Order: sequence, then C-alpha cells, then structure tokens
Amino acid sequence: MNLVQMAVEQEVTHLLEESVTVFQTILRKEPAYKSDYDVFFSRFKQIQEKCVSSASVQSLLWILGAFSDKVEQSIGLLQQHVSNYLNYDREVQLILLTTGIKMFLANPSDDSFIQELLQQASLKSPNPDVRQRGNFYWRLLSEDSHRA
Repeated sequence: MNLVQMAVEQEVTHLLEESVTVFQTILRKEPAYKSDYDVFFSRFKQIQEKCVSSASVQSLLWILGAFSDKVEQSIGLLQQHVSNYLNYDREVQLILLTTGIKMFLANPSDDSFIQELLQQASLKSPNPDVRQRGNFYWRLLSEDSHRA
C-alpha cells in the first residue's frame, strides 16, 4: 500500500498503473477486506484520474465492481467510464459492462447508469462480442432483475 500511496503523491504514472494491477491481483487472491486497503479506496478517484493504460483501467474497474461499497461515489466514478464507453478497447468495454451489472445488482435502486451502459454495449459498440454480452445482460435484466 505504501507503494501506491507514494506513486499517487509523486505522480509517477507508470509505477501507479503497475501498482494498481498488482493490487487487483492481491485482492483477487485475498478477497477478505483489510483496513490497510482504506488508503487505496480513499484515493480511488485520484488514482483513477491518473491511470490511462488499458490494463490499469481494467484493474480499476474490477476493483470498483468488487468493492463498490468501499469506494466513495462509486456510481459517479462508473458513470465517467460509461460516458466514454465507445473510446475504450474491447477488453475494457467488457469489464466495464460486467462491473456495471455487478454494481446494479448490488444496488438495484440506483439505476441511473445501467440503461446508458446497456444501450452503448448492445447497440453502439462495433465489437460483436461486446454487443452479444450487452444483449445477454439486457435480456437477463428485462426478465426479472430481482432474480438475476
């Protein structure tokens, strides 16, 4: 965590992006929440603004989906990505779609972003894999989002 904190403070972008990717791997292998992670979650917005590589954005989105309850204004942060959806490559679009669905299912009352996300994925994405997954999620949620 000290490495991430140092990278944020000193604005070393490549170090920060690699640290985020490593931190995501740690969270996947050790998903139990620890208070040491609060430093990262409290600076999530700052970290997100500095990460531009595809791998680091994917890692940030995965973390946002898995720990949205720990990140302040997680829906707002996700909406920033949704508005730039078509500018991302296929891998980022897919993980953004998965993260959006995770966050919607965790809190179905806040549906301000899900309609736009599904429309972009299903109707506007030039990639057939993204469109197919978007259509799958759209059909799944249109049936009964409470059962999903």
